Amino acid sequence: MKHVEYKSYQGAVSYEDGRLVVQILHITDFVVAECDSASAVGTVFRELVDEYITDCKALGREPNKPFKGTFNVRVSPDLHREAVLSATRHEQTLNAWVSNAISGKLSNERDIVDKQAIKTMFERFQILDQMAEQSVSQVLLISEVGKLPHGEKSGR
Repeated sequence: MKHVEYKSYQGAVSYEDGRLVVQILHITDFVVAECDSASAVGTVFRELVDEYITDCKALGREPNKPFKGTFNVRVSPDLHREAVLSATRHEQTLNAWVSNAISGKLSNERDIVDKQAIKTMFERFQILDQMAEQSVSQVLLISEVGKLPHGEKSGR
């Protein structure tokens, strides 16, 4: 899949059913166009972005502002060096290494949230189990109070 850029928008070009399909990426709207040749992709994408912005303004709403997927990260020189050395050991670019580190961190956070939800659910089941045991004990106690020793009759 080839990517194109214009006015900070990114687009993807794919080949489907004998046609080139150009799509604006990283926005909530689904905006696509088709073209006949690879040489027309740039022009078609620029027109697609311009039409998208114009249509949004005509509808009275702001066009989605895409993110570029790049950002500056400030770290200490030592951390920078360690990250580069680690990336090299793993045969990755620094960008790929940082991306994997971010993905790993986000995955761990999702796991922590999942584990906390499971712990909360387990604690609730324990409370319900304790309540059920207390109810059974109370029922047994009430039934024991109502029993008279063998052979005795109630005075009613």
